[in-house]
Amino acid sequence: MSALPTYSAIFDYAAQPKVDLRHCPVCGRYNLAHQQVDRFGYEIGASACVCGVSYLNPRMTTEAYAQFYASGAYRALIQAKYPQNGAARRAAVQSQYGAMLAIHLKHRGVASRVDLLDAGGGTGAVAEALTRTLPMRSVTVLDPSARELWAAVDRGYRTIEAPIEQMPTTLGPYGAIICTQTIDHLCEPLEALERLRAVSKGWFWVDIVECGWKIDHPLYWTLRGLKEALRRTGWTVKDTIRLDGGRRAGVLCG
Repeated sequence: MSALPTYSAIFDYAAQPKVDLRHCPVCGRYNLAHQQVDRFGYEIGASACVCGVSYLNPRMTTEAYAQFYASGAYRALIQAKYPQNGAARRAAVQSQYGAMLAIHLKHRGVASRVDLLDAGGGTGAVAEALTRTLPMRSVTVLDPSARELWAAVDRGYRTIEAPIEQMPTTLGPYGAIICTQTIDHLCEPLEALERLRAVSKGWFWVDIVECGWKIDHPLYWTLRGLKEALRRTGWTVKDTIRLDGGRRAGVLCG
């Protein structure tokens, strides 16, 4: 099976430079790769590790992923696959999630009126909804896509165009960090979590979601795998929260 012509015309996945992953990007164990087909019909390889993390193998290089997002190819693929999910609908869904998350976090007594970093925050819609319930002193949105960040600028937020794995560790420090709908997009999860830890002086929220194989998700997490990655990068897990009827879950760290 191959990708439908519509998707291949938008993005030629087969032609992209890739790297074979001999070891799990979290625990370092060796894992075999098996052929799969993703949601667009692209042929992919994938590995599953006993630590609770699965991953594309081979996967596109870090540079190829950066271009994938910066060029708009990612958003074009999503729009072609789900034409009903335009910008307005995405913003509404993200706002709903941010509002729901804020209620859960407030119930757990997290600090507000501090500097917030929204890592992988795109348009800033989640941060905007969250801060209606948890007011923040300032909001900074970090994302690799300039197109996404335009909307965050319109919301009055400071923006930084960079992947989390390449974010400057001289930023902050931040009293609050959120990383929503993002950690499955990372190429180097331990590097990203270490960099976030370096700029943190407060609480950190990171979530995962159940989903099928797709080229835009190099990583697939279980809570066990996520907690292992957090432990390896110096975070202390404070609480686990399940959202969206259990389909989405996240970890609150300190």
